[in-house]
Amino acid sequence: MQPFETSRLNLRDPRMTDRQPLTEMWTDAAVAQFMADYGPRDPASVQEWLTQIVRAADDRRQSSPSSVQLTLARKEDGVVVGWLGLGASSRGVADWDFGYAVHPGHRGNGYAAEALAGAVDGCRRRFGIESFWGECHQTNAASARVMTTAGFSEIAPSDDGNRRFVFRASRALTSA
Repeated sequence: MQPFETSRLNLRDPRMTDRQPLTEMWTDAAVAQFMADYGPRDPASVQEWLTQIVRAADDRRQSSPSSVQLTLARKEDGVVVGWLGLGASSRGVADWDFGYAVHPGHRGNGYAAEALAGAVDGCRRRFGIESFWGECHQTNAASARVMTTAGFSEIAPSDDGNRRFVFRASRALTSA
């Protein structure tokens, strides 16, 4: 897949060469705290997960995928700063939902909000996806800020008390 771009980031297919920074990210305690049961938690699991998503990216149909896994890499130097996954939602809140994580050494730089806004725009333009939603733990103010900065609106909390956010297209896209 051609990458999505933002002013500072390339949002591209994961590569096996991303293993080290993604392992550092996925094995970080803050990621484990807020990602619940999603994602790998030890180096061997990261290797297996990355192998699967790299293989899936090679096999994916370009025109209408059911999900997109993206490595967040800085344009200026190619440094991997995080991951963002978006895909078909089974919960009925919106068309697609998402999850993201930022490498511990790159938090607080606005990369997550920039990547999320860029990926939503890219998925709308390329795949016609019109609504997205995400949720975060009620105490995760940073994640709530990421979603609102990326243009999401908060909606009623989920049954478990997590904060939920939704993005629904309100205007037609113009050609780029």
